[in-house]
Amino acid sequence: MQLTKTNILLTGPPGSGKTRLIQNVVDDLKKLGAIVGGLLTPEVRVGGERTGFHVLDIMTGEMEVMADVGFESDVKVGRYGVNVNVIRDVGVNAIVRAMSKCDIIVIDEIGKMELYSKEFQETVEEALSSPKPLLGTVGERLRHPFTTKIKALPSVKLLTLTRSNWDQIYGEVKQMLFRPEQT
Repeated sequence: MQLTKTNILLTGPPGSGKTRLIQNVVDDLKKLGAIVGGLLTPEVRVGGERTGFHVLDIMTGEMEVMADVGFESDVKVGRYGVNVNVIRDVGVNAIVRAMSKCDIIVIDEIGKMELYSKEFQETVEEALSSPKPLLGTVGERLRHPFTTKIKALPSVKLLTLTRSNWDQIYGEVKQMLFRPEQT
């Protein structure tokens, strides 16, 4: 499958549907025969309460706990202890694998926890400059030199998602990825 080279980063407030949009696009791409790689960071819920986050390699299905309320770590984000080794070992490897073997690179998300890994930051930069399209999410209120830099890159299309424009942005993302190559 031939996709248009574009770097799309979705931003927006918590609960705006960034991860749901990414998952829907991933499903759409797979139905069309695309090889999708990269990472997702689904929530871990126990008894209806969020207790942490996994990191999931989309291509291999490998999944590990990236952060958890009960995880002892020097790195804390809110009430979560963060396992930076998992970000490197699963997340970074998922992005690297996607750059070499997939039609599109997905990074959900470029957030506070992930940014504690220097290797993650370097690999995201490499993915943004690769010839493959990239679809990712980045926190709207995240103030970090790395995210400020990548949001401002001329090669990045930053789309702000809200609950009221979800369908419109979903359509725009699909249109940007699936449009024919310009010759």
